[in-house]
Amino acid sequence: MGGAVRFLSENLGNYILPKLSGQHQNQTTMVPGQGLVRISSGRVGNWHIQIESRLAPNQRVLNDYVRVAGLLVLGGAAASIGLGWGFSRLTLAPIRAIQREASQIGGFSMSKRIDVPQGRDELAALARVLNETFDRIESAFGQVKQFTRMLRMS
Repeated sequence: MGGAVRFLSENLGNYILPKLSGQHQNQTTMVPGQGLVRISSGRVGNWHIQIESRLAPNQRVLNDYVRVAGLLVLGGAAASIGLGWGFSRLTLAPIRAIQREASQIGGFSMSKRIDVPQGRDELAALARVLNETFDRIESAFGQVKQFTRMLRMS
């Protein structure tokens, strides 16, 4: 025995792995013709065994994982943005309808009112409150017109 190499893998050629100190050691190093490798060293009885594992296949798998995970995250983000935009458009459509109807009510169209949606939700309550407000404004305009007519007559 005496430290002689008893077996050497063909893929190492004439390259001898560096000796690692200690009972159980692990080291990452560059091996000519193999690239980056992980060397594990240990003792079994009188035998000192060193095993080399190429890291390139593991790195390819990790790189593929990062690429796929990145695409999934980007796809998920794009889908979330799209769904969020669509959902907000859908849920805000009744408010935009109330806004359009309210903007058409003015000095020459005081009798128009907002259509109150079915149900007892916040949108129906908002439409009712706006209609009541428009009723009060219309009544106030009527009173002002009546007052000014009376002033003109006197």
